[in-house]
Amino acid sequence: MRGLPLVVAALVIRLLLRAGGPFHWTWLSPAAPALDAAAYLCLLAALLSNRHVRGWSLLFSGLAANLLAMVANGLKMPVSLPAMQRVGIGTATITAGEELGHRVLTASSRLPWLADIIPLPKPLFGIVISPGDVLLALGIFAVAQALLRPGPARPRMAHLRL
Repeated sequence: MRGLPLVVAALVIRLLLRAGGPFHWTWLSPAAPALDAAAYLCLLAALLSNRHVRGWSLLFSGLAANLLAMVANGLKMPVSLPAMQRVGIGTATITAGEELGHRVLTASSRLPWLADIIPLPKPLFGIVISPGDVLLALGIFAVAQALLRPGPARPRMAHLRL
């Protein structure tokens, strides 16, 4: 896989941002939206360098949809409060504006159809996802199949670099 350092950088940024909210790292708040966007751009760049792998277009489309929703809404992903309540997620931190990467989905939110609006209830998940996340999941499945499949559908190993 090409662009592995970009993927690792994006994962480190995303983990740092997710840890920042619960630990109340207020020093991280001003930079959080820009860092989140930077993580998405790293992933998009890594995907572009792997466009020869079957299924990459689904991954790229999912990331692009999520990034588009974030950019259109002040670099924060809008989340549906009713969907959060439906899956049993507390809404206090998001309504207080304490979420580093999310904001409440309102009537003034742009591109609401790309926001986190799909509830996946417990006991399996207990999360709210976006249409972009659905594309990402389908893309992960397609790429895994392409890489594991023997024969001509599998990219030549010479193209996969670590």
